[in-house]
Amino acid sequence: MTLLSFDYKSVFRVLNRLEVNYLLVGGLNFFLIHKPVSTQDIDVFIDDTPSNRRQCELALADLDASWGKLDEEWGPVRDKTAGWLSSQGVYCTLTRFGPLDVFRSIAGISAFSRAEAVAISFQFSESEFVKLISASDLLSCQLSLPEQYRKQDRVSYLKEILKDLSR
Repeated sequence: MTLLSFDYKSVFRVLNRLEVNYLLVGGLNFFLIHKPVSTQDIDVFIDDTPSNRRQCELALADLDASWGKLDEEWGPVRDKTAGWLSSQGVYCTLTRFGPLDVFRSIAGISAFSRAEAVAISFQFSESEFVKLISASDLLSCQLSLPEQYRKQDRVSYLKEILKDLSR
């Protein structure tokens, strides 16, 4: 079995260099600022505008990402027609640094701009940052899922830290 590379910092560098407006969501967000739990991919929520989707397409090409709506369409995104990132809501890609899921919308978050306004800036090197959705938004995302899909340990933890912050 071939192990996939998982280098999230390199993914952030490319997204930042190409000025993709995104927020880190999901497990890696939780791992970086809350609890060190295992994560297998990077989940980003992008500002769903035509220009930002295009920047994200360019970043994915730079990351040597592959994607396909169907197995027979799977291939390098650099070979896809500009605008391909507007045909569905979520894209599960595979980059040279590991799996990267791109979300155009997320249940529990009403608008990218609102989530961005309360996002947390996390410094992952001396001069590089990533924006993470807030604990409150992480909780909203979990609570918007059907109960059987919620990560109850994460829900409990987020409720506890939010309670502590409100004191």
